[in-house]
Amino acid sequence: MTYISALLTDSKKYVKVWSRNEKGERTLKRFDAPYFFYIPDEEGAYTDIYGTRLTRLDFDDSKSFFNTRKSYEGRRIPVFESDIRPEYKVLSEHFYGLPVGDLNITFLDIEVDYDKERGHSDPTNPYAPISSVALYHQHTDKTVLLVVPPKTRKGFMVEDLPEDITDSADVTICANEKELLDLLFDEIEDSDVISGWYSDFFDVPYIYERANKVLYKNAGNKLCFNGTPGPYYREVERYGNIDKKLCLHGRISLDYLDVYKNFEMAAKPSYTLANVAEDELPDLPKLEYTGSLYDLYRNDFEEFMRYNIRDTVILKGLEEKKGYIKTAITMSHMATSPVSDVLGTIKIAEMSILNHCHYVDGKQVPDTPDRERGKKYDGATVIEPKIGMHEMLGSVDLESLYPGTMRSCNISPETIVGQFAEGSHAFKLIMEKSDTVITFMREVDGKTGPGPAYEWREALIKQNWVISAAGTVFHQKFDGMIPVILSTWFKERKEFKKKMWEAAADGDTAMKEYYDRMQYIKKIQLNSMYGATGNHYFKFFDVRLAESTTLSGREILYHMARTIALELSGSYDMEADSIIYGDTDSVYFKTYKDNVGDALDVANHVCDTINKSFPLFMKDAFNCDEAHSSITNAAQEIVADRGIFAAKKYYMLHLVADDGKLVDKMKYMGVPIKKTTLPKPVKDKLSSFIERLLKGEDWNIIGPEVVYFKDELTALTDIRVLGLPIGIRNLEKYTARFNANEPDLNLPGHVRASILWNKCIQSYNDKESPRIISGDKVAVFYLTQPIGKFKSIAIPKDIMELPRWFIDHFNPIIDRKAQLVRLVDKPMAIMVSAAGIKVPTKKKLKFEEGLFG
Repeated sequence: MTYISALLTDSKKYVKVWSRNEKGERTLKRFDAPYFFYIPDEEGAYTDIYGTRLTRLDFDDSKSFFNTRKSYEGRRIPVFESDIRPEYKVLSEHFYGLPVGDLNITFLDIEVDYDKERGHSDPTNPYAPISSVALYHQHTDKTVLLVVPPKTRKGFMVEDLPEDITDSADVTICANEKELLDLLFDEIEDSDVISGWYSDFFDVPYIYERANKVLYKNAGNKLCFNGTPGPYYREVERYGNIDKKLCLHGRISLDYLDVYKNFEMAAKPSYTLANVAEDELPDLPKLEYTGSLYDLYRNDFEEFMRYNIRDTVILKGLEEKKGYIKTAITMSHMATSPVSDVLGTIKIAEMSILNHCHYVDGKQVPDTPDRERGKKYDGATVIEPKIGMHEMLGSVDLESLYPGTMRSCNISPETIVGQFAEGSHAFKLIMEKSDTVITFMREVDGKTGPGPAYEWREALIKQNWVISAAGTVFHQKFDGMIPVILSTWFKERKEFKKKMWEAAADGDTAMKEYYDRMQYIKKIQLNSMYGATGNHYFKFFDVRLAESTTLSGREILYHMARTIALELSGSYDMEADSIIYGDTDSVYFKTYKDNVGDALDVANHVCDTINKSFPLFMKDAFNCDEAHSSITNAAQEIVADRGIFAAKKYYMLHLVADDGKLVDKMKYMGVPIKKTTLPKPVKDKLSSFIERLLKGEDWNIIGPEVVYFKDELTALTDIRVLGLPIGIRNLEKYTARFNANEPDLNLPGHVRASILWNKCIQSYNDKESPRIISGDKVAVFYLTQPIGKFKSIAIPKDIMELPRWFIDHFNPIIDRKAQLVRLVDKPMAIMVSAAGIKVPTKKKLKFEEGLFG
């Protein structure tokens, strides 16, 4: 049985849970809302994670529950698990460990008409009718189109449609919007999950508002399951602006844009559906049209329908390729958490720990403690790069560094023994066996004990305690709940990856995709745990856990770099000539070889040497016992015949071996020519120039082509390619302050440029071009002459057609030279100058051609 959602209802007396049974039928079950918590009691039948005996107190209703809890808190008596909501308790008790089945998923996309005089409508002003809705039901593999013809096509019937449309969808021609909405609610009646692109902030709330307006009061409640209170709006922060999200009861609404952003590792230059489809599904692009959607609806109704259908088919294609909705459902069910929680991962980690404590250890957990919040801690570590172009280099990578560090040092809230007041400095003094006096504070009673660092080192060894690089001390009597969970996830991920490879070898695509999804979930879970411990919304928040992880991970990385240097340069010093760069969990180094085979042998030998060194290092540095000192492990990663390192997190490599296999591919990290702040055609071209350089081509051949490419860009009639893409945040707040003429207002340039666009729309009475809002991607253009306080103007990044006023009044004053400096010269200069090369200018090129031509 797979749950859909849970709802505390009927004056908080019951928890309703919707689920799909083994036959695929949707069922509703009502549970008494569990109101209980635990209190300390030496004779109690329960135990908390610290070994304290507890008694469980049960209550008949929420009022007595909260009043009694308040009474205990007033008497400073600790309570346990009183802050876990009833819905989570029900899901945990009744669904933990059950297999995850399929839910009924529907993708949808709506098209909305508009009045040219009034402009575009939105959920806050839903004046315009819904023209059509396209849906794809994954559970029935059926595409549906509900559409109201324009007044120019009266009497239009399905029989009038061309075959390509009727073959791609079941089309219903609706007499009016009322019929369309009635049929839409019928279509989603059996859907557990509805999803669209930006649907939580447009499609779903727009359907709700129009149903209330066109059908009858509260008709939009049909978006929820029967017997629920209906939807409600909740304020959420998006792109620095406060927005309103429509939250459903029973039925799940998952915005595929948010799901995609959450699970996709690499950032995109634009998150419009058109851009993502071009990148992910090149054979299934979003349909383009000339003019406006208003005109397309009235003048080419058939193409309008194809356009609507295609958007939903793209969503279908994305899910078939990525499986992100299925991943979200599986991930949430493994943690017995609502599906929407996967967009945060904090609650997923929290519920995973709770379930482990309850069903594996048989332990209860305290209420969330009131600890210092907002304290920052050091994150990823970087070893300064040796800037330049290097040849025949290799790298080693620490496997699951942060999860592995938490396991090695037994980092968990219930294993904390105490804290040295001097923090990371105390760790260094203890490693050095210094006689400097440091102070230790015990966790159990807060008592302090000063003493020389070398004596504390002896005490750590005697007590079998670990000290992290943050100066936090953990015991090793038993493995903490977090390390145990991480060990389980790590083991499961390895098993899933092994099964994935086996399924791939057997040609079983379905099982390969399943195991790939499962190993990906484990990867997310593993990597999110340490970050959760440093988030003050996390039930087990303790910044010492996060800081111990990152600082200890840094020491492990430094040791790996020094061991490489000792092996290749003869000195235990990461400043040695052999070390090129290090970042978080990887170290790049020179192999000093001139061919791939020998370089790969060196890289493998170095990796073996590092792994042999880890047990002794983990014992000497952190006092890890034998069981914990052998967890840390590195793997040989890549060999590159050439690579350019320009700055921290800025490098580009031509790989000739990856994971031990010979390859011919590029690896980019942070380089400006691959960043999302460049238009794709420019980015691709500049990348090809550097790629050719790294593959050994003479720069004297490549350099002139850079100049010719700039000439091509200068000659473009459509200047949109020259725009500098950037995302917008807080635009509404900045605009209000700008309009109020606040003194000393420091506006970011792209924000000021966006304000100019919005002002132009108003002053030119442009009802068709979209306004720029927070969250949009824009393209910025510098002007050869300022317009008042504005030196640049922005346009919406994905605008289909530039308005006439822009073409007439702004095209002539776009500073193309300034655009090209930022688009081509600066990004290229950062990379090639690191290699000791200069980007040629047209003037220099002409001089050389005249001299030698």
